[in-house]
Amino acid sequence: MTTGYDVVMVIARGAAFSLITLVAVGACIELQLDGRPCTDGACLDGFTCIGDRCVADLGEGEGEGEGEGEGEGEGEGEGEGEGEGEGEGEGEGEGEGEGEGEDICPATRAGATGPHPQRCSGSTDSLLMAAYTFDAGSGDVVRERTGRGSTFDLRITNPCRARWEERGLRLSPSGGDGAVLEGIDLTTIRDTCADRGKIYIEAWIEPDLGANGPIVELVSAAGVDAGIAQDGAALELGLRRRLDDGDVLQGTRGDGALSSGLRHIVLAYDAANSAGPSSLSRLFVDNTEVARRQDLSDNLQTGNDLDVWGRPQRIRIGGDGAGARWSGLLRGVAIYCRGIAAAERGEHQANLCFGN
Repeated sequence: MTTGYDVVMVIARGAAFSLITLVAVGACIELQLDGRPCTDGACLDGFTCIGDRCVADLGEGEGEGEGEGEGEGEGEGEGEGEGEGEGEGEGEGEGEGEGEGEDICPATRAGATGPHPQRCSGSTDSLLMAAYTFDAGSGDVVRERTGRGSTFDLRITNPCRARWEERGLRLSPSGGDGAVLEGIDLTTIRDTCADRGKIYIEAWIEPDLGANGPIVELVSAAGVDAGIAQDGAALELGLRRRLDDGDVLQGTRGDGALSSGLRHIVLAYDAANSAGPSSLSRLFVDNTEVARRQDLSDNLQTGNDLDVWGRPQRIRIGGDGAGARWSGLLRGVAIYCRGIAAAERGEHQANLCFGN
């Protein structure tokens, strides 16, 4: 199998036709339905609405198809899924194939559902700006869980480099170039957090200790506004701020902060913390501080130093625009425009919950 387009088929259902392209990416086949958005129940027979598009009913099992016609190329397409696949295609000959769900991008989770982050009991947190639980089990869209709207939903780019598992979504499951998740417009976060001078980002992850790349970032045309990145066993914090000497993306690092297994990681920033007239940036792993950066007031511009964040603002998980990619298992991500004290961080870690 070579990269590029292998087979183009037209699937007939009555008088309706839809164009499907099978795109080869390594040993992975990505199914895309061209130009047919959907809502629940609006797909043709044999297709299911996943996210905002119709996807062929494929999964574990066998399928067969026959192709006939004239033209160049290998003969007809393959189908996978429960039941029978059918269709007409260009080319000569016939073909049949079988395979597992992992051939579908991203692969569907198998087995029982593992524990996933959820709202803390009784939470009505108005400053919880976004939350993602990575429990969909299939598809290439991750829905935002607080009801902020579709612009906060995440789309998985390069979905053949992601795999749904019972505990979450694994990025770069076999090494190499990984998938990235991106949201369209989260400017509400930018405006609210900049106005309050506080940002708090938490994530539940199972890291690959050889990973080197961004885990979660808020980005705009100015670049990275706030983010957490992994460098082996180290964690790094990045935060764009307005200082006397200009707009600066500041960083701080916690060496040896990560270990294998489920980890709860936190970026916390307060423009005017209670310890004195200064700003404070901190990194936590499992409710233990692993790095901090404090700037005295004489190095801060008058006013809110986070208003240098750009518009529109987007969220990006698992990579950056320069090609760096993170690998590991995503369990959950939540973003707040407020501070969170040690007792609440401990609750979030122990109970896999977000909000207050």
